[in-house]
Amino acid sequence: MEKKLSPKARGELTEAIVLAKLIEYAYSVSLPFGDNRRYDMIVDDGSRLHRVQVKTARDGRNAGTIEFHTVSTHPLSGRKTRYDGQIEAFIAYHPGTHAFYWVPIAECTGNVFRLRTAPAKNNQVYGTRLAEPYRLRPAA
Repeated sequence: MEKKLSPKARGELTEAIVLAKLIEYAYSVSLPFGDNRRYDMIVDDGSRLHRVQVKTARDGRNAGTIEFHTVSTHPLSGRKTRYDGQIEAFIAYHPGTHAFYWVPIAECTGNVFRLRTAPAKNNQVYGTRLAEPYRLRPAA
């Protein structure tokens, strides 16, 4: 029987998996000292530095979609806080497919960001975000 991870442990595992992928893809990565930063890592793509928040993506409510929260939620008050001005991008990792997505903060206007990984049953494309353009790629 697999032990269920706490949200903190799940987040730390996701950060470790993302860190390994970034190194595999030849990015330079710096980690902040301590837990009290709004970003999880600084990613150097060879031309600039990006403050990045790492998120665990989950299957969306609609078939063929994944989603992740673009806000942090205070564990006691439940208050949601946005990352505007504090990061440049999210890297979302979807454990079910082992896929990684780079999403600029400027594109995250709501509390949840959704990507379509498979065509909609009604073939709707307008108003959807296809996952492929956001897929993390090796450093140039």
